[in-house]
Amino acid sequence: MLEYLKKFERIIITSLIAMMTLVVLLATVELGWIIIKDIITPPVFLLDIAELL
Repeated sequence: MLEYLKKFERIIITSLIAMMTLVVLLATVELGWIIIKDIITPPVFLLDIAELL
């Protein structure tokens, strides 16, 4: 029973790590997309304070 519980715990921890990694990766991609989109819209290469925050 204890061995089953340890395997279950290991599966839960691994799945949580994978989901957290996915969330961080997607958030980074989204932030990069927003920054690139703001940089290429006129005026080019000019970001005001509202776009930086």
